[in-house]
Amino acid sequence: MDDFSKMTLSEAEMAEVRAADLEAKSDAELDALLRPEAAAESGIIFFAARSEVARRLAAKRKEERRRVMARKKIDERVNDRLSQPICAGLTAEEREWLRGSADRCAENGFVCDLTGEPFDCDFEEGEYVDADGKTRGRAGRRHLGPSPDRINSELGYVPGNVQWVCWWVNRAKGQMSNETFLSLLDRYVARRNR
Repeated sequence: MDDFSKMTLSEAEMAEVRAADLEAKSDAELDALLRPEAAAESGIIFFAARSEVARRLAAKRKEERRRVMARKKIDERVNDRLSQPICAGLTAEEREWLRGSADRCAENGFVCDLTGEPFDCDFEEGEYVDADGKTRGRAGRRHLGPSPDRINSELGYVPGNVQWVCWWVNRAKGQMSNETFLSLLDRYVARRNR
């Protein structure tokens, strides 16, 4: 594979690439620029188009990996919740509904129901030593990992009462309602932007 990142372009070539606005082009338009005759017409646009195609492909692969990992982590979280005492009294139908919440999360694109932040499950769990030398139970970028949250904390993990949120949101929200939590975040942002 060619390494286009090491290419240096003249001012005229840079202007030509900017004028082509490759990021705004559809995949079909980029394919047209990759025809062999396009290389003869404008070699620099041909090579820039190849680079843009490679960038898009890498982004698609990264997103697909994120979704696969999110689904795996959500399935783990559901099984973990179902093994806890809070779910001991759930009927078979309620248990199946909770398992199905992973499908609903997938339909939403594996993003936090409250913030819209994409779940990031590219982290390792296990013991680690923090800055103070204390051994902790979990490590990594867990704060953006998926966590099932009870909308109304007084109810269990029952149909209609579960939303998928980032771990930090679930931790910060505690037993607050969605409205109270979001209002608190809005006040924080308003104060911070003064």
